[in-house]
Amino acid sequence: MSRNKFLLILTGVISLALYSCSNNPNPIGAQLVGSDLVNVKTLDSYADSLHQTSSYFKSSVNLSSSSYLFLGKKNNAQASALIKFYVSLPDSMNQDLIANNAQVISSIIKLPTGYTFGDSTASLDFSVHKINNPWTSSSYNADNIGALSFDPTDVSSNRTVTDSLTTFNISNSLSTSWLVAAADSVDSTIYGIYLIPSSGSQKILGYNTASTTTNITLQLIIQKAGTYTDTVSFSPLQDLSVITGSLPSVNHEDIVVQSGVEINSKLWFDISKIPSNAVINYADLTLSPDSSAQLFGSTFYNSLLASNLEDSASALPDSSSTSLYNVIISLSGNKYVGNVTPIVQKWLSSKNNQGLLLEAEGNLLGLELFALKGSNASDLQLRPRLRITYTTRK
Repeated sequence: MSRNKFLLILTGVISLALYSCSNNPNPIGAQLVGSDLVNVKTLDSYADSLHQTSSYFKSSVNLSSSSYLFLGKKNNAQASALIKFYVSLPDSMNQDLIANNAQVISSIIKLPTGYTFGDSTASLDFSVHKINNPWTSSSYNADNIGALSFDPTDVSSNRTVTDSLTTFNISNSLSTSWLVAAADSVDSTIYGIYLIPSSGSQKILGYNTASTTTNITLQLIIQKAGTYTDTVSFSPLQDLSVITGSLPSVNHEDIVVQSGVEINSKLWFDISKIPSNAVINYADLTLSPDSSAQLFGSTFYNSLLASNLEDSASALPDSSSTSLYNVIISLSGNKYVGNVTPIVQKWLSSKNNQGLLLEAEGNLLGLELFALKGSNASDLQLRPRLRITYTTRK
Protein backbone atom coordinates (compact mmCIF):
# COMPACT_ATOMS: atom_id res chain seq x y z
CA MET A 1 0.00 0.00 0.00
CA SER A 2 1.37 3.39 -0.91
CA ARG A 3 2.13 5.92 1.84
CA ASN A 4 -0.40 8.42 0.41
CA LYS A 5 -3.16 5.81 0.27
CA PHE A 6 -2.44 4.78 3.87
CA LEU A 7 -2.69 8.40 5.07
CA LEU A 8 -5.97 8.86 3.21
CA ILE A 9 -7.51 5.81 4.91
CA LEU A 10 -6.15 6.87 8.31
CA THR A 11 -7.63 10.36 7.91
CA GLY A 12 -11.04 8.87 7.13
CA VAL A 13 -10.95 6.62 10.19
CA ILE A 14 -10.01 9.53 12.47
CA SER A 15 -12.75 11.72 10.97
CA LEU A 16 -15.33 9.02 11.52
CA ALA A 17 -14.18 8.56 15.13
CA LEU A 18 -14.36 12.30 15.81
CA TYR A 19 -17.86 12.49 14.31
CA SER A 20 -19.01 9.59 16.47
CA CYS A 21 -17.61 11.22 19.61
CA SER A 22 -19.27 14.55 18.83
CA ASN A 23 -22.66 12.88 18.36
CA ASN A 24 -23.05 10.97 21.59
CA PRO A 25 -25.90 8.46 21.54
CA ASN A 26 -28.97 9.41 23.52
CA PRO A 27 -29.79 7.42 26.67
CA ILE A 28 -31.92 4.97 24.71
CA GLY A 29 -29.35 4.41 22.02
CA ALA A 30 -26.54 4.16 24.59
CA GLN A 31 -28.09 1.00 25.98
CA LEU A 32 -27.69 -0.74 22.64
CA VAL A 33 -24.13 0.26 21.82
CA GLY A 34 -21.89 -2.81 21.54
CA SER A 35 -24.75 -5.29 21.54
CA ASP A 36 -25.64 -7.77 18.84
CA LEU A 37 -28.63 -5.95 17.48
CA VAL A 38 -31.53 -6.22 17.12
CA ASN A 39 -35.15 -7.12 17.04
CA VAL A 40 -37.43 -4.11 16.56
CA LYS A 41 -41.03 -4.75 17.52
CA THR A 42 -44.24 -2.80 18.00
CA LEU A 43 -46.88 -3.18 20.67
CA ASP A 44 -50.21 -1.53 19.89
CA SER A 45 -53.09 -1.46 22.34
CA TYR A 46 -55.51 -1.70 19.40
CA ALA A 47 -53.89 -4.60 17.54
CA ASP A 48 -52.52 -6.48 20.54
CA SER A 49 -55.53 -6.17 22.84
CA LEU A 50 -53.65 -4.69 25.77
CA HIS A 51 -55.67 -4.62 28.95
CA GLN A 52 -56.30 -1.04 30.03
CA THR A 53 -58.28 0.83 32.70
CA SER A 54 -59.29 4.44 33.13
CA SER A 55 -61.17 6.57 35.65
CA TYR A 56 -61.60 10.19 36.67
CA PHE A 57 -61.74 11.90 40.03
CA LYS A 58 -61.93 15.29 41.72
CA SER A 59 -59.21 16.87 43.82
CA SER A 60 -58.51 20.38 45.13
CA VAL A 61 -56.17 23.03 43.81
CA ASN A 62 -55.18 26.45 45.11
CA LEU A 63 -55.71 29.05 42.39
CA SER A 64 -53.51 31.80 43.82
CA SER A 65 -51.15 31.52 40.81
CA SER A 66 -53.90 32.02 38.24
CA SER A 67 -53.95 35.07 35.99
CA TYR A 68 -57.67 35.40 36.66
CA LEU A 69 -60.01 35.89 39.58
CA PHE A 70 -63.08 33.75 38.80
CA LEU A 71 -66.69 34.49 39.73
CA GLY A 72 -69.95 32.84 38.65
CA LYS A 73 -71.74 29.52 38.10
CA LYS A 74 -71.82 27.23 35.10
CA ASN A 75 -72.91 23.59 34.89
CA ASN A 76 -71.13 21.70 37.67
CA ALA A 77 -68.88 24.56 38.83
CA GLN A 78 -69.27 27.55 41.15
CA ALA A 79 -66.54 30.19 41.50
CA SER A 80 -66.35 32.59 44.43
CA ALA A 81 -63.69 35.25 45.03
CA LEU A 82 -61.83 36.85 47.94
CA ILE A 83 -60.25 40.31 47.58
CA LYS A 84 -58.28 42.38 50.09
CA PHE A 85 -57.09 45.82 48.98
CA TYR A 86 -53.94 47.68 49.95
CA VAL A 87 -55.18 51.06 51.17
CA SER A 88 -52.93 53.98 52.06
CA LEU A 89 -53.55 57.74 52.12
CA PRO A 90 -51.42 60.83 52.79
CA ASP A 91 -51.19 61.74 56.47
CA SER A 92 -53.31 64.86 56.05
CA MET A 93 -56.23 62.88 54.61
CA ASN A 94 -55.81 60.19 57.26
CA GLN A 95 -56.14 62.79 60.01
CA ASP A 96 -59.22 64.29 58.35
CA LEU A 97 -60.88 60.87 58.23
CA ILE A 98 -59.99 59.97 61.81
CA ALA A 99 -61.32 63.34 63.00
CA ASN A 100 -64.48 62.94 60.87
CA ASN A 101 -63.57 66.08 58.94
CA ALA A 102 -63.63 64.13 55.64
CA GLN A 103 -65.94 61.45 54.32
CA VAL A 104 -65.89 58.73 51.68
CA ILE A 105 -68.76 59.66 49.37
CA SER A 106 -68.30 56.91 46.76
CA SER A 107 -66.78 53.41 46.84
CA ILE A 108 -66.71 51.50 43.58
CA ILE A 109 -64.87 48.31 42.64
CA LYS A 110 -63.98 47.61 39.01
CA LEU A 111 -63.23 44.12 37.71
CA PRO A 112 -62.01 44.01 34.06
CA THR A 113 -62.91 40.77 32.27
CA GLY A 114 -60.22 38.69 30.59
CA TYR A 115 -61.96 35.32 30.33
CA THR A 116 -65.50 33.96 29.90
CA PHE A 117 -66.71 30.41 30.50
CA GLY A 118 -70.18 29.91 29.06
CA ASP A 119 -72.34 32.13 26.88
CA SER A 120 -71.15 35.72 27.22
CA THR A 121 -74.76 36.92 27.04
CA ALA A 122 -75.87 34.68 29.93
CA SER A 123 -76.70 36.18 33.32
CA LEU A 124 -74.33 36.69 36.24
CA ASP A 125 -75.22 38.21 39.59
CA PHE A 126 -73.57 37.98 42.98
CA SER A 127 -73.50 39.25 46.54
CA VAL A 128 -70.59 40.84 48.39
CA HIS A 129 -69.77 40.19 52.04
CA LYS A 130 -67.32 41.54 54.62
CA ILE A 131 -64.72 38.92 55.59
CA ASN A 132 -64.20 38.52 59.34
CA ASN A 133 -61.01 36.46 59.59
CA PRO A 134 -57.43 36.89 58.34
CA TRP A 135 -56.41 35.02 55.19
CA THR A 136 -53.75 34.89 52.50
CA SER A 137 -53.87 33.79 48.88
CA SER A 138 -52.72 30.32 49.93
CA SER A 139 -55.35 29.90 52.67
CA TYR A 140 -58.28 28.32 50.87
CA ASN A 141 -59.32 25.81 48.26
CA ALA A 142 -62.51 23.86 47.55
CA ASP A 143 -61.95 21.61 50.57
CA ASN A 144 -61.78 24.27 53.28
CA ILE A 145 -63.58 27.36 51.96
CA GLY A 146 -66.45 26.52 54.32
CA ALA A 147 -64.23 27.64 57.21
CA LEU A 148 -64.19 31.24 55.95
CA SER A 149 -66.02 33.63 58.30
CA PHE A 150 -67.99 36.44 56.69
CA ASP A 151 -71.00 38.65 57.41
CA PRO A 152 -74.25 37.48 55.80
CA THR A 153 -75.20 41.07 54.89
CA ASP A 154 -74.69 42.04 51.25
CA VAL A 155 -72.60 45.24 51.27
CA SER A 156 -72.86 45.83 47.51
CA SER A 157 -75.15 47.90 45.31
CA ASN A 158 -75.38 49.05 41.70
CA ARG A 159 -73.92 45.83 40.32
CA THR A 160 -73.39 45.88 36.55
CA VAL A 161 -71.90 43.14 34.38
CA THR A 162 -70.85 43.68 30.76
CA ASP A 163 -68.64 41.67 28.42
CA SER A 164 -65.59 43.69 29.41
CA LEU A 165 -66.21 45.03 32.91
CA THR A 166 -68.01 44.23 36.15
CA THR A 167 -68.57 47.07 38.60
CA PHE A 168 -70.31 47.48 41.93
CA ASN A 169 -70.40 49.83 44.89
CA ILE A 170 -69.65 48.77 48.42
CA SER A 171 -70.87 50.61 51.50
CA ASN A 172 -68.94 53.77 52.26
CA SER A 173 -68.82 52.83 55.92
CA LEU A 174 -66.90 49.64 55.06
CA SER A 175 -64.30 51.41 52.92
CA THR A 176 -63.98 54.15 55.56
CA SER A 177 -63.27 51.52 58.22
CA TRP A 178 -60.45 50.13 56.04
CA LEU A 179 -58.88 53.59 55.65
CA VAL A 180 -59.09 54.35 59.36
CA ALA A 181 -57.61 50.96 60.24
CA ALA A 182 -54.74 51.54 57.80
CA ALA A 183 -54.14 55.03 59.24
CA ASP A 184 -53.99 53.58 62.74
CA SER A 185 -51.48 50.94 61.54
CA VAL A 186 -53.78 48.05 62.34
CA ASP A 187 -53.95 46.63 58.82
CA SER A 188 -54.50 43.17 60.29
CA THR A 189 -58.15 44.09 60.76
CA ILE A 190 -58.63 44.76 57.03
CA TYR A 191 -59.84 41.39 55.77
CA GLY A 192 -61.54 42.42 52.53
CA ILE A 193 -64.62 41.09 50.80
CA TYR A 194 -66.05 37.77 49.65
CA LEU A 195 -67.99 37.58 46.36
CA ILE A 196 -70.54 34.78 46.01
CA PRO A 197 -72.43 34.11 42.74
CA SER A 198 -76.20 33.96 42.86
CA SER A 199 -78.00 30.69 42.19
CA GLY A 200 -79.36 31.99 38.87
CA SER A 201 -75.96 32.76 37.37
CA GLN A 202 -75.19 30.94 34.11
CA LYS A 203 -71.59 31.84 33.32
CA ILE A 204 -68.22 32.29 34.98
CA LEU A 205 -66.03 35.31 34.34
CA GLY A 206 -62.28 35.57 34.90
CA TYR A 207 -61.10 39.02 35.97
CA ASN A 208 -57.57 40.19 35.16
CA THR A 209 -55.09 39.91 38.01
CA ALA A 210 -51.86 39.86 36.01
CA SER A 211 -52.56 42.61 33.47
CA THR A 212 -50.24 45.62 33.39
CA THR A 213 -52.90 47.94 31.99
CA THR A 214 -56.33 46.77 33.18
CA ASN A 215 -56.53 45.35 36.65
CA ILE A 216 -58.90 45.11 39.58
CA THR A 217 -59.26 48.42 41.41
CA LEU A 218 -61.05 49.98 44.36
CA GLN A 219 -61.88 53.60 43.54
CA LEU A 220 -62.87 55.96 46.34
CA ILE A 221 -64.02 59.57 46.26
CA ILE A 222 -63.09 61.36 49.47
CA GLN A 223 -64.50 64.79 50.26
CA LYS A 224 -63.68 67.43 52.84
CA ALA A 225 -66.40 70.04 52.62
CA GLY A 226 -65.15 73.31 51.19
CA THR A 227 -61.55 72.03 50.91
CA TYR A 228 -61.13 69.13 48.51
CA THR A 229 -62.79 66.28 46.65
CA ASP A 230 -60.22 63.65 45.65
CA THR A 231 -60.46 60.37 43.76
CA VAL A 232 -58.01 57.67 44.88
CA SER A 233 -57.56 54.14 43.56
CA PHE A 234 -56.16 51.02 45.22
CA SER A 235 -55.03 47.62 43.92
CA PRO A 236 -55.53 44.25 45.60
CA LEU A 237 -53.08 43.20 48.26
CA GLN A 238 -54.40 39.64 48.11
CA ASP A 239 -56.94 37.92 45.88
CA LEU A 240 -58.04 34.33 45.47
CA SER A 241 -60.62 32.30 43.57
CA VAL A 242 -62.16 29.16 44.97
CA ILE A 243 -63.97 26.88 42.52
CA THR A 244 -66.22 24.22 43.97
CA GLY A 245 -68.30 21.69 42.09
CA SER A 246 -69.28 18.13 41.50
CA LEU A 247 -68.14 15.69 38.84
CA PRO A 248 -69.71 16.66 35.50
CA SER A 249 -72.46 14.61 33.91
CA VAL A 250 -70.97 12.96 30.81
CA ASN A 251 -71.37 9.77 28.79
CA HIS A 252 -70.63 6.70 30.93
CA GLU A 253 -67.93 5.71 28.41
CA ASP A 254 -66.01 8.95 28.95
CA ILE A 255 -63.26 10.08 31.24
CA VAL A 256 -62.98 13.75 32.13
CA VAL A 257 -60.35 16.40 32.68
CA GLN A 258 -61.44 19.87 33.82
CA SER A 259 -59.22 22.78 34.79
CA GLY A 260 -60.02 25.04 37.73
CA VAL A 261 -62.39 22.52 39.30
CA GLU A 262 -59.39 20.16 39.23
CA ILE A 263 -60.94 17.03 37.77
CA ASN A 264 -58.27 14.67 36.47
CA SER A 265 -58.14 11.19 34.97
CA LYS A 266 -55.98 8.10 35.46
CA LEU A 267 -55.04 5.74 32.64
CA TRP A 268 -53.23 2.39 32.88
CA PHE A 269 -52.02 -0.06 30.22
CA ASP A 270 -50.66 -3.56 30.75
CA ILE A 271 -47.24 -3.60 29.06
CA SER A 272 -46.09 -6.93 30.53
CA LYS A 273 -45.65 -8.33 27.00
CA ILE A 274 -42.52 -6.20 26.60
CA PRO A 275 -39.35 -7.96 27.87
CA SER A 276 -37.79 -6.27 30.88
CA ASN A 277 -34.47 -5.77 29.08
CA ALA A 278 -36.05 -4.04 26.07
CA VAL A 279 -35.32 -0.45 25.11
CA ILE A 280 -38.24 1.81 24.25
CA ASN A 281 -37.51 3.58 20.98
CA TYR A 282 -40.78 5.47 20.77
CA ALA A 283 -44.20 5.48 22.44
CA ASP A 284 -47.19 7.66 21.67
CA LEU A 285 -50.55 8.09 23.34
CA THR A 286 -53.69 8.92 21.36
CA LEU A 287 -56.94 10.07 22.99
CA SER A 288 -60.30 10.51 21.29
CA PRO A 289 -62.43 13.48 22.43
CA ASP A 290 -66.17 13.23 22.87
CA SER A 291 -67.05 16.34 20.89
CA SER A 292 -70.59 16.37 22.23
CA ALA A 293 -69.32 17.06 25.76
CA GLN A 294 -66.34 19.37 25.23
CA LEU A 295 -66.73 22.84 26.77
CA PHE A 296 -64.09 25.56 26.53
CA GLY A 297 -63.79 29.19 27.60
CA SER A 298 -63.07 32.29 25.55
CA THR A 299 -59.30 31.68 25.80
CA PHE A 300 -57.72 28.33 26.60
CA TYR A 301 -54.94 25.81 26.07
CA ASN A 302 -56.41 23.05 23.90
CA SER A 303 -54.00 20.47 25.25
CA LEU A 304 -53.52 18.03 28.10
CA LEU A 305 -50.64 17.17 30.39
CA ALA A 306 -49.72 13.51 30.92
CA SER A 307 -47.39 12.58 33.76
CA ASN A 308 -46.06 9.40 35.27
CA LEU A 309 -47.95 8.28 38.36
CA GLU A 310 -45.79 7.45 41.33
CA ASP A 311 -48.78 6.11 43.25
CA SER A 312 -52.03 5.37 41.40
CA ALA A 313 -54.01 4.93 44.62
CA SER A 314 -53.35 8.49 45.80
CA ALA A 315 -52.83 9.88 42.25
CA LEU A 316 -49.41 11.24 43.17
CA PRO A 317 -47.34 12.25 40.12
CA ASP A 318 -43.71 11.24 39.73
CA SER A 319 -41.53 13.50 41.88
CA SER A 320 -38.17 12.38 40.50
CA SER A 321 -38.10 14.59 37.39
CA THR A 322 -41.05 16.80 36.57
CA SER A 323 -39.61 18.04 33.28
CA LEU A 324 -38.89 14.57 31.89
CA TYR A 325 -42.11 12.88 32.94
CA ASN A 326 -44.55 15.70 32.12
CA VAL A 327 -45.66 15.37 28.51
CA ILE A 328 -47.93 17.67 26.48
CA ILE A 329 -50.76 15.85 24.69
CA SER A 330 -51.77 18.22 21.87
CA LEU A 331 -54.70 18.28 19.49
CA SER A 332 -53.72 16.85 16.11
CA GLY A 333 -56.60 16.67 13.67
CA ASN A 334 -59.46 15.25 15.71
CA LYS A 335 -57.28 13.42 18.27
CA TYR A 336 -55.06 14.35 21.19
CA VAL A 337 -51.59 12.90 20.62
CA GLY A 338 -48.34 13.00 22.60
CA ASN A 339 -44.91 11.37 22.88
CA VAL A 340 -44.82 9.43 26.16
CA THR A 341 -41.54 7.59 25.50
CA PRO A 342 -39.75 8.63 28.74
CA ILE A 343 -42.74 7.56 30.83
CA VAL A 344 -43.05 4.12 29.25
CA GLN A 345 -39.29 3.57 29.48
CA LYS A 346 -39.46 4.32 33.20
CA TRP A 347 -42.32 1.85 33.67
CA LEU A 348 -40.13 -0.80 32.13
CA SER A 349 -36.80 0.02 33.79
CA SER A 350 -38.28 0.58 37.25
CA LYS A 351 -40.63 -2.42 36.99
CA ASN A 352 -43.27 -0.13 38.48
CA ASN A 353 -46.12 0.77 36.14
CA GLN A 354 -48.64 2.86 38.07
CA GLY A 355 -50.08 4.44 34.92
CA LEU A 356 -50.61 7.98 33.71
CA LEU A 357 -52.18 11.07 35.26
CA LEU A 358 -54.07 13.27 32.77
CA GLU A 359 -54.57 16.97 33.59
CA ALA A 360 -55.43 20.12 31.67
CA GLU A 361 -52.28 21.93 30.56
CA GLY A 362 -53.77 25.27 31.67
CA ASN A 363 -55.35 23.91 34.83
CA LEU A 364 -55.14 27.28 36.65
CA LEU A 365 -56.25 29.47 33.74
CA GLY A 366 -59.88 28.52 33.18
CA LEU A 367 -62.55 25.85 33.55
CA GLU A 368 -62.06 23.93 30.30
CA LEU A 369 -63.80 20.56 30.20
CA PHE A 370 -62.15 17.79 28.18
CA ALA A 371 -64.39 14.74 27.73
CA LEU A 372 -62.39 11.81 26.37
CA LYS A 373 -63.37 8.29 25.42
CA GLY A 374 -62.23 5.93 28.15
CA SER A 375 -61.08 2.33 28.38
CA ASN A 376 -64.62 0.92 28.33
CA ALA A 377 -65.77 2.73 25.17
CA SER A 378 -67.95 0.37 23.11
CA ASP A 379 -66.11 1.42 19.93
CA LEU A 380 -62.66 -0.10 20.41
CA GLN A 381 -61.16 2.38 17.92
CA LEU A 382 -62.10 5.26 20.24
CA ARG A 383 -60.46 3.87 23.35
CA PRO A 384 -57.13 5.36 24.49
CA ARG A 385 -54.38 4.01 22.25
CA LEU A 386 -50.79 3.34 23.28
CA ARG A 387 -48.29 2.39 20.56
CA ILE A 388 -44.80 1.33 21.59
CA THR A 389 -41.83 0.61 19.36
CA TYR A 390 -39.09 -1.21 21.25
CA THR A 391 -35.83 -3.04 20.61
CA THR A 392 -34.52 -6.25 22.09
CA ARG A 393 -31.20 -8.01 21.65
CA LYS A 394 -31.14 -11.23 19.63
